[in-house]
Amino acid sequence: MQFFRSVYLALSVSIIKTLGFVLLSAMYTRHHGQSSDAKNGAFMKNGLYAVNFKSSSQDYGSGVISVINGSVNGGDHGYFYQGHIAVNDSELSGTIQIKQWNPDVPSVFGPIPQFDLSLAGQFEGDNFELQGSVVGQNIRIVGRYLAGLI
Repeated sequence: MQFFRSVYLALSVSIIKTLGFVLLSAMYTRHHGQSSDAKNGAFMKNGLYAVNFKSSSQDYGSGVISVINGSVNGGDHGYFYQGHIAVNDSELSGTIQIKQWNPDVPSVFGPIPQFDLSLAGQFEGDNFELQGSVVGQNIRIVGRYLAGLI
């Protein structure tokens, strides 16, 4: 009987250590985090990013986004953005919903108070670049990592 208690205790300790490691890893990623593609080790840091919106002829403006495990939330002086970004190697893709919160700020795409923007692009280090279009107008979004999340 003592033998079985010893084996049970050893297995219990082993399971607790494994679960503890998994939980600590999950908490570290959540706190220090990154959006990742586990298959190939690519990741985009969780954090705050400055974003600039550009066309071939001009800058449209700028804003700030937060990225948390692929979820994107952000805004500027007229609109807020929410969506998801997927990582595959150094490639990014996703859809962001854009909603007007300040009716005094017109959209560069015309009188559209809400729209979805499908984007694709790349990231390298702390920077990314995405391209998309709405109503036949192309947009390029350039992002730069600012800081981790608290």
